Amino acid sequence: MANSVEWIYDTRASRHLCANKKLVQDFEDVVDDECVYMGNSTTARVMGKGKILLKFASGKLLSLSNALSVLSIRKNLSFWYASQQSRIENCC
Repeated sequence: MANSVEWIYDTRASRHLCANKKLVQDFEDVVDDECVYMGNSTTARVMGKGKILLKFASGKLLSLSNALSVLSIRKNLSFWYASQQSRIENCC
């Protein structure tokens, strides 16, 4: 299910990972061979990085900075921790 617009909030992820390059604003290509290490011990190549705006059903927006564009993943992953809840309630 590549290029999905759905997101999984992953408490074990260390970065925001996006399979859909079109969602990444201010996209910057990665010049080196940067890769991410997945939970199943595989690696995936990073194509670029930028900012992603997530819009919730409530109309609130959450900005994900330094999100990585990784086209080979099947799901978009957002690094999630408890303190982000206040960022959602207090944003846009």
